[in-house]
Amino acid sequence: VHGPEAVCMSPGQASSRGVLYELLEMGPRSVPEMARRRLVSRQHVQVVVNALLENGLAASINNPAHRRSSLVGLTAKGLKVAKAMKRRETHLWGRMRIPTTEREIRKAVMVLNALRLTLSLRAREATPGRNRPRHAISARG
Repeated sequence: VHGPEAVCMSPGQASSRGVLYELLEMGPRSVPEMARRRLVSRQHVQVVVNALLENGLAASINNPAHRRSSLVGLTAKGLKVAKAMKRRETHLWGRMRIPTTEREIRKAVMVLNALRLTLSLRAREATPGRNRPRHAISARG
């Protein structure tokens, strides 16, 4: 990874890209909202958000709908990084000439995330002594 997006990408933080894009496209969100949308644990999203906060790419914002769960929004630096990543990827996708739409790609990402989560849950069930998740998770289409 090169350019401004390298700031947020460190080992184990590849999800930063997805969180940056979500905040760019949807505006400030709470960690639980992002976790539900991405079909991952709240703890996973919190680790990613903490890295973005530490790098100055995101900031905590008061959440009028919830006292304990603040919103996360992009800083000016985060907005610049997210837009630069989007421009770069749009340019690369355009050069690849893959006959697919952005909507089809998003759907594929959702399917792959659901598959990854299902495999992860099955692996937990097969591992003695591991805690089972407290809630069922379903893919949304």
